Amino acid sequence: MNMPDKSTATTTSTADYTVSVVIPAYNSSKFIARAIDSVMEQTHHPNEIIIVDDGSTDNTAEIIKSYGDQIYYIHQQNSGASVAHNAGIKAAASRWIAFLDADDQWLPTFLQKQLELLQRNRQLIWSTGNFIRCNCQKNEQTVDLTGTKAEQAKKTLAGREYFTSYFDAYMVHGTGWTGTKIIKRQALIEAGLFLPGQPRFNDEDMWFRIAYLWGPMGYIFEPIAIYHTHITESITRKHNPLSNFCNFAQRHLALSEKSERAQSARTCISAMLKHWIHDAILRYEGTEARNAIKLFSDLLPTRFKMRMYIRSLMPRTSLMLITMAARIKRFILRKK
Repeated sequence: MNMPDKSTATTTSTADYTVSVVIPAYNSSKFIARAIDSVMEQTHHPNEIIIVDDGSTDNTAEIIKSYGDQIYYIHQQNSGASVAHNAGIKAAASRWIAFLDADDQWLPTFLQKQLELLQRNRQLIWSTGNFIRCNCQKNEQTVDLTGTKAEQAKKTLAGREYFTSYFDAYMVHGTGWTGTKIIKRQALIEAGLFLPGQPRFNDEDMWFRIAYLWGPMGYIFEPIAIYHTHITESITRKHNPLSNFCNFAQRHLALSEKSERAQSARTCISAMLKHWIHDAILRYEGTEARNAIKLFSDLLPTRFKMRMYIRSLMPRTSLMLITMAARIKRFILRKK
């Protein structure tokens, strides 16, 4: 694969840190060029860029092919994000895999900073980092991990460049997302690759299975990528029903019993449950929320269960009261 010449770019120095970039794409013609260009403009060039076209029906393929032999292009019938990721991993020739969704982008030093961290901490098999959330339609950008959350994460890191486990990172909002991760290809294979057929949480499922086998995960505090929040048709951003998360939680409560990190996994799943139950109520899915509370009763605090159960009985009224309380709070703060 021929990469563009850049006088400021570094190249892979050793065979131990070769990198394949895997980008799954589905009807991504509006933004695939942005993602590809952000990889091309890295200060540290990847060894190859693999794009798996998951049965696009627009002109995604035409745009990808316009880059010529700079891209290793794979086309498959529409099979979902997991199958697309796995196809890219299996085709990769490098020791490390870096993921990027077709609707997102990396900042120029993404690979350089990740590889420098990994070479300083050679025991690591994966790393992630901070990122920017961008709603470009509204011209709004926010750093994901900042303020008190960032301070909490730094305390957990305790001077290290890595969290002791994925589960510790999750509890302090330090896991990044798929587009900020770089992982040893062999670790992905040994963990069983992405699970096909999951409509949602296919990435979290993969990270949990890696976390059961390996501990530490690197983390870079400086934002290294941009997550575009206003995209609605991505193959990795559909299917939000609470039932999808319940299936994920049940599966991993069972899987984690075989791991020495079982308690950490349960704590993490409990925190995730709280989020998704609350989110379901905001979407007026009261019955689904009550079913989840009943199903995972032993994982949830009593006060949380009572509060969410009551809100689930009148989700619209609950949301109205929450909104009013927030407005009153903002008004009071402005008066001070």
